Amino acid sequence: MGSYLPTLQFGSFVLVEDIAIGISHGCILTSGSFKCWGDNSEGQLGYGDSFDRGDFSSEMGDYLPFVNLGSSVNAISSNLGSRFSCAILDSLDLKCWGDSASGRTEQETTLDIGDDGGEMGDNLPPISFPNALKVRFMETGIDHVGIISFQGFLYLWGENGAGQLGLGHTSDIGDGSNDMGNYLKPANMGSGRSTFQFMGSQTHTCAILDNFRVKCWGGPISDGRLGYGDNVARGDSPNQMSDYLPYLNLGSEMNVVNLQAAYAHTCAIFSDDSMKCWGDNFVFKIFIILIFDFFLLIF
Repeated sequence: MGSYLPTLQFGSFVLVEDIAIGISHGCILTSGSFKCWGDNSEGQLGYGDSFDRGDFSSEMGDYLPFVNLGSSVNAISSNLGSRFSCAILDSLDLKCWGDSASGRTEQETTLDIGDDGGEMGDNLPPISFPNALKVRFMETGIDHVGIISFQGFLYLWGENGAGQLGLGHTSDIGDGSNDMGNYLKPANMGSGRSTFQFMGSQTHTCAILDNFRVKCWGGPISDGRLGYGDNVARGDSPNQMSDYLPYLNLGSEMNVVNLQAAYAHTCAIFSDDSMKCWGDNFVFKIFIILIFDFFLLIF
């Protein structure tokens, strides 16, 4: 470690403004453009092939190309899932590419995107949302994705086998016709409620609402990842969301301002800078996952 640990090279005059890490690939943001490296088995690097990058010489630095997101397009942030990537553009639209299983890229297909020529750039359309809404916040779980609109509506798509999309069923969303555009329904957070922030994990999702309280849904729940003190899955059947979905009991007068979720556990940061965590504590001890970007949401 220390001075023996080399600096990653991304090219001449390339300054790293932001970084996103998936399970086995990463992307940096620099001057509105992306460079990505690592596993590319599903086209998640977005280079029009399935060749990994970063494991041999002459693949990083100036040899590592920029991802083509389209003409006159600048990116402002990204999030990476297990084998897919998503980017918010300066138009506040969203593009996703890579593994399209379960509809993760929301292009109404299960074919990978970004592993063949002619699939990126202007050929990759922005994701179609209801009423052409714009994206305020975006986050990826391991195999599902979601955005918050400027009106505070939470839309989720992708893998839904445990009800992690919060739509009252277990059908995947985004892999077939009549899934997108005005067909896409928001997760119902309750009467008069809007969503401030959310985090997705493997099979569950948690959200901070506009009253700074937290709700979680999905499953399985034998490891306590939902935080309700019972063994009841939520979000996979009718009448489990909206006002039927209770708030987590995280303590009296405790306002949650940030969430971070890993594979099967979640941590909440409160307005007094304290933190509580819940979920799987067997294989890995619950630990702090702090990402600077989310502090920007607070201050």
